[in-house]
Amino acid sequence: MDDLVQVATVSAEISFPLLTECKISQDQAVDFHADFTLVLHNFGLTKPEIRNHPVLTNFKGVPGVYFLVMRSNDCSYKIYAGKARCLLRRLNDYTNGFQIHSPNDYKLRAFRHVILNHEPQTEFDLYFQKCSKDTYTQQETATIKKYDPLLNQRGDGDRNLIQEAFEAYFSQSFKKKLTGLG
Repeated sequence: MDDLVQVATVSAEISFPLLTECKISQDQAVDFHADFTLVLHNFGLTKPEIRNHPVLTNFKGVPGVYFLVMRSNDCSYKIYAGKARCLLRRLNDYTNGFQIHSPNDYKLRAFRHVILNHEPQTEFDLYFQKCSKDTYTQQETATIKKYDPLLNQRGDGDRNLIQEAFEAYFSQSFKKKLTGLG
């Protein structure tokens, strides 16, 4: 039985070995829980889950820094930190489909999809730290520097792929507008 528990405990890290770099250490956990308050345990990024959630309605118009933590097999991982003038409105942005003008909003949903396809038992928790509108940008920067969440790190992906995709999209769009042909 102990062997089974041990295998289950490392399964997310076997699928994604570099995930260990984002694990919240015990020392970080103490600081993290002093800095942030758990708002939602195991939440999703769909309109029904966000729009009328009784806890989130308490954050209407509340500025601050939010932090997404992934939990898998008794380990917690630093995934993403962001700022919000209004937490409820910001989370609603993440429920929208892909939008060409704000591809970053789609990033969290894409990440969740990849992880849950490999590790369906994984859960995501939302934490929040209230700040004033005057300080939330500085607080977000300090949080990212302190915790270095995975999705806030500079991408190692090929930025040219994004540029090429945008060029193809706009090229097709402009041709269609100018010629009426696809």
